[in-house]
Amino acid sequence: KSKQATAGRKCVFGADGGDDGSFVRDGQSSIDADVVSPVSFVQGWLQQQWQDIMQLWADPEESEAAKRVTSELCRPDGWTIQCDIGAAVARAAGGTGTLARQSSSAEIRLDLRVALDLDAGYEPPQGSVRLLSSSRLLNSSRGFWKVDATDEEDMPTALQMRLSCKDIEVSGETLVPAGALYFNALIDQSNSAGAASAVRLSRGQLTVKEDLGVNLGLFNPRGILAEFKLIGTFRATAADA
Repeated sequence: KSKQATAGRKCVFGADGGDDGSFVRDGQSSIDADVVSPVSFVQGWLQQQWQDIMQLWADPEESEAAKRVTSELCRPDGWTIQCDIGAAVARAAGGTGTLARQSSSAEIRLDLRVALDLDAGYEPPQGSVRLLSSSRLLNSSRGFWKVDATDEEDMPTALQMRLSCKDIEVSGETLVPAGALYFNALIDQSNSAGAASAVRLSRGQLTVKEDLGVNLGLFNPRGILAEFKLIGTFRATAADA
């Protein structure tokens, strides 16, 4: 071939080139560009496997229907809640009737209004609880709420709210000691015409977490070995502006 035809190229054979005498340009690797080194191949494979594993653990995207339910829960006007606390109320709802600190026949009603604020990026949905009305029995600090259960289509079916309460006493008797007060309710779809919200909270139950008081010697299980005790019920309705 002429010198012009072969200028800037060299012919590589054997271990450094193709046995067919194929040409490669000066400064170019003799390995074809489509051939991947074993190390690069393994690195790429491991990266793909890791991405597949992370995808399996990734939270599913909330459906439009579920987003509507969450939006209704976090309605700006909030929820009006009426609580009944007492041994007889707890027994009627399926509890033991033994309240948090001591047995008492006293009962008390607690009214409040709350709004649920949504924290972005969590599945199932969760966020903070704001008191929209003052209460002598509840602390003004923000509480916490979360969707506590979903169905097979990831639609929210149960809600839990947590607020901080002071000692709840009646005539010197302590019904509920200061601490966390849990509001548990089912989430239903409301079909009532003219209802303030398309979501309804039903079968509301009030519980507190009580240490079991087990003595394990050097190991202190306080805060670990505990149970939820039913102390009352509540009714929640969508508040009007």
